[in-house]
Amino acid sequence: MGKIIDCDPAAYPLTSTSEMEANAIFRAIIPTKYVKVYLNEMDKVPNYDGYLEITNDNQVPFGKIEVQMKKLSERNLDNPKYQCDLKFLSYCENSILPVFLIVVDTTNNLAYWKWIDLDFLRQLTPSIEAKSININIPKENIIIEGNHEYLTKWIEIIKDYQKRVSDYNDLQRTHELLVANSEPLLNSENEEFKNIHVFLDRLNFQYDTYLNTIKKIHYPNCWKLGLAYKGYEDHSIIYLLYPININKNDLQIRKFSADFANKLDENGLSSTMSMLCIENPIRSRPKEYADELVIKKTKELIRNKALDLNHLYLAEELFFSFVDRYHKYLGLEIKDEYEIDEINFGLSSYFPLFIEESAKKIDLDMSSNPVIDIDLLISQLNNEALQQIETNVKTRIAEEQYSDVPFFVTNRTYSMRRLYGIVDYIRGLERKTIQRIYAPADFSRLKEKDNDIWNAYSAEDIHTNVELLYKQSIEIYNSILGDLFPLLVQSMRLFKNYDRLIVVIDRKKSSTSRPTVTSYYLQNENIDEQLVDVFLQEQDENPFKSLKEAREMKDNTIIDGQKYKILTFSHGFVPYIFEPLPMYNYICDLLIQKVDEIDFDSDLSL
Repeated sequence: MGKIIDCDPAAYPLTSTSEMEANAIFRAIIPTKYVKVYLNEMDKVPNYDGYLEITNDNQVPFGKIEVQMKKLSERNLDNPKYQCDLKFLSYCENSILPVFLIVVDTTNNLAYWKWIDLDFLRQLTPSIEAKSININIPKENIIIEGNHEYLTKWIEIIKDYQKRVSDYNDLQRTHELLVANSEPLLNSENEEFKNIHVFLDRLNFQYDTYLNTIKKIHYPNCWKLGLAYKGYEDHSIIYLLYPININKNDLQIRKFSADFANKLDENGLSSTMSMLCIENPIRSRPKEYADELVIKKTKELIRNKALDLNHLYLAEELFFSFVDRYHKYLGLEIKDEYEIDEINFGLSSYFPLFIEESAKKIDLDMSSNPVIDIDLLISQLNNEALQQIETNVKTRIAEEQYSDVPFFVTNRTYSMRRLYGIVDYIRGLERKTIQRIYAPADFSRLKEKDNDIWNAYSAEDIHTNVELLYKQSIEIYNSILGDLFPLLVQSMRLFKNYDRLIVVIDRKKSSTSRPTVTSYYLQNENIDEQLVDVFLQEQDENPFKSLKEAREMKDNTIIDGQKYKILTFSHGFVPYIFEPLPMYNYICDLLIQKVDEIDFDSDLSL
């Protein structure tokens, strides 16, 4: 008897077998005690294949990671990489969860992972020429049975995301309450809507153009911001801003009652609401107020170190500062150059073992206390204990007994996520080593009564470090400005109102007096320049031996054959160089200062 329907049933996708094989091997090599796997096989959901949930020993979740799971081609076994569609990368850019590309080597029963974050996407952008692009995956990012070093990095990434989106999650919860407890005002007409529309248009325009980086961090996956309000009066208003998801159709203006405000308070969300009792700026100056809010949010994120400032100089500054302080806990000696491989081993292998052994020494149960403050932990260990921990760590390394306990390290000064990302970042620059930047402190110079940090440096060392800070900051600032705020490069540029900066260091004769600097801002009457000079007070080349002399030369200063006008000067203690991260802090302060100076109406043309 012939077939009724003259065709074969639909075939499985050609990729289904390889995907199932990759998923099966991944499940076999992943530690299911700490990683709960939720992967869809042969699904048609675009952009990702499921998610992983990371837990501690007590099965309490740390958080989730979305994953795109692929089989690694045999031709790429030695150099793991995968051709990714731009639509997937676009999804990674907008996701409010970290997204990993995981490729599985089914030949050798292992896998590699790559976090597709905003910084990586920015680095990738210049190489995009088609609808897909090859993503190289570091071989150090290996997932193999019995070695769980990667879990610490994953937890760092999760915690960092949670910190970044905590405010956004509050806004989402607020929005959910708002939808259920507000008046939608659909088809309503009201005179007050006019200025609310002007305010929202301006606010969303700034976030969609000039400050798009800020929007992506603070309002991920957001299409536009909406406004809900109560009591729109001449001199007062209570309001909140809420994100409208890019996948939802929602109203941009809502009205809420006193009951809703009480519910916000009951749910710990009252901080999402603003109460203005002296002025209603949305009514009186909607455009100006919108500008004030976006500037305030931008400065807040910079001040809270929520923006990633990527530059080789900053990576070297961060690593050497951390190693100088914690080198014993990384298994490293203090020196002026490190190979990337020893950095990777110190951070990924030695450091987790040191934390685990230290926790054992003080009877700290990391399964119930997985968040570790490294300074607090170390403060509970004497020298004898530290020596025993070092011996235990070296023994475990020799026996290849690496840490498999997931934990999260906190530190007041250093971002552990940035530290763990240094290896990938520097490899991406095709560097094999990193070098010390600053002249280091020599603590043997300190005396019992003169133990202020500046006495650990010679006058020449202070001069070297201050000169590095000011001179190198020009290129670093310009590079970061172009990455974060490409449409504000001209408005936020250095040397906007002056051409030359001369910094004079006064190393005080008394060891109890902190060195000071006087900064002179000069305008060249003939040509545009971007020059920085740093002098010690006593140097012959120093053009300004005193403030009195500078005042006398104010409008007729001749330097290197060029005529300058001294616009202004400032005086204070030597800044930054006695801090752990001088350049990072200086660049953040410069960004805050320049953001504060933006005039959207006169400076910009969009």
